[in-house]
Amino acid sequence: KEGTIGGSEAGQAAAVSDTYRSLFHWAFGRRLRAAGSSVEVVSADPNKFHSVIRQAQRPNERAVHVAGFRGSKDGFLFFLENGILWGFKKPLIFIPLNRIAAISYTNILQITFNIVVEVFSSEGEADEELEFGMLDQQDYGGIDDYIKRNRLQDRSMAEQRKGKLQLAENRAAKKEGGDAAA
Repeated sequence: KEGTIGGSEAGQAAAVSDTYRSLFHWAFGRRLRAAGSSVEVVSADPNKFHSVIRQAQRPNERAVHVAGFRGSKDGFLFFLENGILWGFKKPLIFIPLNRIAAISYTNILQITFNIVVEVFSSEGEADEELEFGMLDQQDYGGIDDYIKRNRLQDRSMAEQRKGKLQLAENRAAKKEGGDAAA
Protein backbone atom coordinates (compact mmCIF):
# COMPACT_ATOMS: atom_id res chain seq x y z
CA LYS A 1 0.00 0.00 0.00
CA GLU A 2 1.07 3.54 -0.56
CA GLY A 3 2.88 5.10 2.35
CA THR A 4 3.74 1.85 4.14
CA ILE A 5 7.44 2.17 3.33
CA GLY A 6 8.90 5.36 4.63
CA GLY A 7 12.22 7.07 4.90
CA SER A 8 14.87 6.94 2.21
CA GLU A 9 13.38 3.71 0.82
CA ALA A 10 10.02 5.30 -0.05
CA GLY A 11 11.18 6.60 -3.44
CA GLN A 12 12.71 3.26 -4.40
CA ALA A 13 9.59 1.37 -3.30
CA ALA A 14 7.35 3.66 -5.34
CA ALA A 15 9.43 2.89 -8.43
CA VAL A 16 8.85 -0.87 -8.12
CA SER A 17 5.35 -0.93 -6.63
CA ASP A 18 3.39 -1.36 -9.85
CA THR A 19 2.35 -4.82 -8.58
CA TYR A 20 2.36 -6.48 -5.17
CA ARG A 21 4.64 -9.15 -6.60
CA SER A 22 7.33 -6.70 -7.73
CA LEU A 23 7.15 -4.80 -4.44
CA PHE A 24 7.46 -8.04 -2.45
CA HIS A 25 10.46 -9.19 -4.51
CA TRP A 26 12.12 -5.81 -4.08
CA ALA A 27 11.55 -5.65 -0.28
CA PHE A 28 12.45 -9.28 0.37
CA GLY A 29 15.55 -9.12 -1.85
CA ARG A 30 16.70 -5.91 -0.18
CA ARG A 31 16.44 -7.49 3.29
CA LEU A 32 18.30 -10.60 2.15
CA ARG A 33 21.14 -8.52 0.67
CA ALA A 34 21.31 -6.44 3.86
CA ALA A 35 21.74 -9.68 5.83
CA GLY A 36 24.60 -10.70 3.54
CA SER A 37 22.69 -13.45 1.75
CA SER A 38 23.00 -14.05 -1.98
CA VAL A 39 19.74 -15.99 -2.18
CA GLU A 40 17.69 -15.17 -5.25
CA VAL A 41 13.91 -15.04 -4.95
CA VAL A 42 12.18 -16.99 -7.73
CA SER A 43 8.45 -17.20 -8.22
CA ALA A 44 6.21 -19.12 -10.56
CA ASP A 45 5.51 -17.41 -13.88
CA PRO A 46 2.11 -18.18 -15.44
CA ASN A 47 3.57 -17.38 -18.88
CA LYS A 48 6.07 -20.25 -18.53
CA PHE A 49 3.85 -22.82 -16.77
CA HIS A 50 0.25 -22.81 -15.65
CA SER A 51 -2.43 -25.35 -14.94
CA VAL A 52 -5.41 -25.51 -17.27
CA ILE A 53 -7.67 -26.20 -14.30
CA ARG A 54 -9.32 -23.04 -12.98
CA GLN A 55 -9.22 -22.28 -9.27
CA ALA A 56 -12.60 -21.83 -7.62
CA GLN A 57 -11.28 -19.15 -5.26
CA ARG A 58 -9.55 -17.18 -8.09
CA PRO A 59 -11.42 -17.86 -11.33
CA ASN A 60 -9.76 -15.01 -13.25
CA GLU A 61 -6.18 -16.07 -12.46
CA ARG A 62 -4.23 -18.96 -13.92
CA ALA A 63 -3.00 -21.44 -11.33
CA VAL A 64 0.80 -21.78 -11.35
CA HIS A 65 0.70 -25.14 -9.61
CA VAL A 66 -0.59 -28.67 -10.11
CA ALA A 67 -2.31 -30.51 -7.27
CA GLY A 68 -1.14 -34.02 -6.50
CA PHE A 69 0.09 -36.47 -3.89
CA ARG A 70 3.46 -37.69 -2.66
CA GLY A 71 2.55 -40.94 -0.97
CA SER A 72 -0.50 -40.15 1.12
CA LYS A 73 0.32 -36.44 1.55
CA ASP A 74 -1.42 -33.97 -0.70
CA GLY A 75 0.34 -30.90 -1.99
CA PHE A 76 1.26 -28.84 -5.01
CA LEU A 77 3.94 -29.08 -7.70
CA PHE A 78 5.36 -25.81 -8.99
CA PHE A 79 7.32 -26.06 -12.23
CA LEU A 80 9.75 -23.13 -11.88
CA GLU A 81 12.41 -21.83 -14.24
CA ASN A 82 15.20 -23.31 -12.10
CA GLY A 83 13.57 -26.48 -10.76
CA ILE A 84 10.51 -28.25 -9.41
CA LEU A 85 9.09 -27.34 -6.00
CA TRP A 86 6.81 -29.70 -4.06
CA GLY A 87 5.05 -28.21 -1.13
CA PHE A 88 2.04 -27.61 1.00
CA LYS A 89 3.00 -28.99 4.36
CA LYS A 90 6.26 -30.45 5.58
CA PRO A 91 8.50 -31.61 4.04
CA LEU A 92 9.05 -29.13 1.22
CA ILE A 93 11.14 -30.52 -1.62
CA PHE A 94 13.03 -28.46 -4.19
CA ILE A 95 14.66 -30.29 -7.08
CA PRO A 96 17.02 -28.09 -9.13
CA LEU A 97 16.94 -28.74 -12.88
CA ASN A 98 20.63 -29.67 -12.90
CA ARG A 99 19.97 -32.55 -10.45
CA ILE A 100 17.12 -34.09 -12.45
CA ALA A 101 18.36 -37.16 -14.31
CA ALA A 102 15.04 -37.98 -15.98
CA ILE A 103 11.29 -37.89 -15.61
CA SER A 104 8.91 -40.79 -16.31
CA TYR A 105 5.16 -40.90 -16.68
CA THR A 106 3.62 -43.87 -14.86
CA ASN A 107 0.18 -45.18 -13.90
CA ILE A 108 -1.47 -43.30 -16.75
CA LEU A 109 -5.22 -43.60 -16.35
CA GLN A 110 -8.18 -41.88 -17.94
CA ILE A 111 -8.32 -39.05 -15.39
CA THR A 112 -4.94 -39.05 -13.61
CA PHE A 113 -1.29 -39.98 -14.04
CA ASN A 114 1.89 -40.08 -11.95
CA ILE A 115 5.36 -38.73 -12.64
CA VAL A 116 8.58 -40.15 -11.27
CA VAL A 117 11.50 -37.75 -11.02
CA GLU A 118 14.93 -39.41 -10.97
CA VAL A 119 17.35 -37.22 -9.04
CA PHE A 120 21.15 -37.36 -8.96
CA SER A 121 22.30 -37.53 -5.35
CA SER A 122 24.64 -34.80 -4.14
CA GLU A 123 27.47 -37.26 -3.52
CA GLY A 124 27.19 -39.08 -6.83
CA GLU A 125 25.51 -42.10 -5.25
CA ALA A 126 22.68 -44.07 -6.83
CA ASP A 127 19.83 -42.01 -8.19
CA GLU A 128 16.83 -41.36 -5.97
CA GLU A 129 13.30 -41.54 -7.35
CA LEU A 130 10.53 -39.22 -6.19
CA GLU A 131 7.01 -40.11 -7.29
CA PHE A 132 4.20 -37.58 -7.47
CA GLY A 133 0.80 -39.10 -8.04
CA MET A 134 -2.78 -38.36 -8.94
CA LEU A 135 -1.92 -35.45 -11.25
CA ASP A 136 -4.88 -34.40 -13.37
CA GLN A 137 -4.71 -35.63 -16.98
CA GLN A 138 -5.68 -32.12 -18.16
CA ASP A 139 -2.28 -30.85 -16.99
CA TYR A 140 -0.31 -33.47 -18.95
CA GLY A 141 0.30 -31.14 -21.92
CA GLY A 142 1.72 -28.32 -19.79
CA ILE A 143 3.97 -30.66 -17.81
CA ASP A 144 5.20 -32.34 -21.00
CA ASP A 145 5.96 -28.92 -22.54
CA TYR A 146 7.93 -27.99 -19.39
CA ILE A 147 9.96 -31.20 -19.65
CA LYS A 148 10.71 -30.61 -23.34
CA ARG A 149 11.48 -26.90 -22.90
CA ASN A 150 14.03 -27.67 -20.16
CA ARG A 151 15.49 -30.59 -22.16
CA LEU A 152 14.82 -33.12 -19.41
CA GLN A 153 15.06 -36.76 -20.40
CA ASP A 154 11.77 -38.66 -20.63
CA ARG A 155 12.38 -42.26 -19.52
CA SER A 156 8.77 -43.42 -19.62
CA MET A 157 9.62 -46.15 -22.11
CA ALA A 158 12.97 -47.17 -20.58
CA GLU A 159 13.70 -50.88 -20.19
CA GLN A 160 13.68 -50.46 -16.40
CA ARG A 161 10.07 -49.19 -16.53
CA LYS A 162 9.02 -51.91 -18.98
CA GLY A 163 10.35 -54.54 -16.58
CA LYS A 164 8.21 -53.19 -13.74
CA LEU A 165 5.17 -53.14 -16.03
CA GLN A 166 5.78 -56.70 -17.18
CA LEU A 167 6.21 -57.87 -13.56
CA ALA A 168 2.85 -56.33 -12.63
CA GLU A 169 1.20 -57.98 -15.66
CA ASN A 170 2.69 -61.37 -14.74
CA ARG A 171 1.37 -61.08 -11.17
CA ALA A 172 -2.10 -60.23 -12.48
CA ALA A 173 -2.02 -63.17 -14.91
CA LYS A 174 -0.96 -65.59 -12.14
CA LYS A 175 -3.73 -64.31 -9.90
CA GLU A 176 -6.33 -64.81 -12.66
CA GLY A 177 -4.92 -68.28 -13.44
CA GLY A 178 -5.05 -69.21 -9.73
CA ASP A 179 -8.68 -68.09 -9.50
CA ALA A 180 -9.61 -70.15 -12.58
CA ALA A 181 -8.00 -73.30 -11.11
CA ALA A 182 -9.90 -72.97 -7.83
